[in-house]
Amino acid sequence: MQPHRVCAAATVAIMFGVLGCGGSDNDDTIDSAATSPPDTELTEPSDTERDDDSRSTAGEGGGLTVETDGSVTLDEATSTEVAPTQPVEATVITAVPETGVPGINSTDLFCRSWSEFGGTFQALALAAGFATDATTAQRAEVVASGTLVAAVAGLDEHLPSDLESERIALTVDLVGPLARRAERAQAELAAAEMSAQQIDQLNDIWRAALIEDGVDEPNIELVIPADLQTALGVAVDSFSSSLPPINRDPSLVTDAAIPITDVYLIENCPDQGTLGGNDIIDQP
Repeated sequence: MQPHRVCAAATVAIMFGVLGCGGSDNDDTIDSAATSPPDTELTEPSDTERDDDSRSTAGEGGGLTVETDGSVTLDEATSTEVAPTQPVEATVITAVPETGVPGINSTDLFCRSWSEFGGTFQALALAAGFATDATTAQRAEVVASGTLVAAVAGLDEHLPSDLESERIALTVDLVGPLARRAERAQAELAAAEMSAQQIDQLNDIWRAALIEDGVDEPNIELVIPADLQTALGVAVDSFSSSLPPINRDPSLVTDAAIPITDVYLIENCPDQGTLGGNDIIDQP
């Protein structure tokens, strides 16, 4: 199964103003004398003109009036009622944490199962491509197998009713191929004579390491108790010799489409769909 990409596109509208400037088409220098204003004969205004020559700066907001005799009158401002503005309710968008695995401890069991599956898959894919050695990635996948099996079961059990039409596409077509690899790893652990309790212990170890290191560490640190190391080694050898690495397994390539589930994850789960695979790991 290749990483399932979920991308949310944001459209940004940019508003700008254009300032138009006018100018003369003639750049020749004009003699300053030619620009002098012509002489104007001054005449004494009539009494009627004097009465009309009061100049007022008053407007709706009030101002000063200069009378013809030179006196100044302060005008009262005209009151203008302004309707109170209605408060605008801000929309708060919760940012997805850049570290850890968002939603892995969610109280929403569907979202929690999705985070367990998506976070584990991203971590294992990164390890397969960039871990220091191949054994590190193989060991991580076997240890993580219990988490994957439980996560897929949780997606099916806690599927919201709104997503019923995509149940098969999600739980079989999309996550099913990786779940089958995980089930094979679980069988190898049992064949190495690990008890169910010890296998559950590996599950707890993986979840703790995933929460601690997140999905961006190719050499995720797993502290395995001494009494489990021998059986784990046997299971890892058998598993890795029978299946290709996770990033070279053609059975994981799927074109499953879950558009309704994608939207649901974005709108309802803590990871907002990012664990669906925003990073595609290309391996030569």
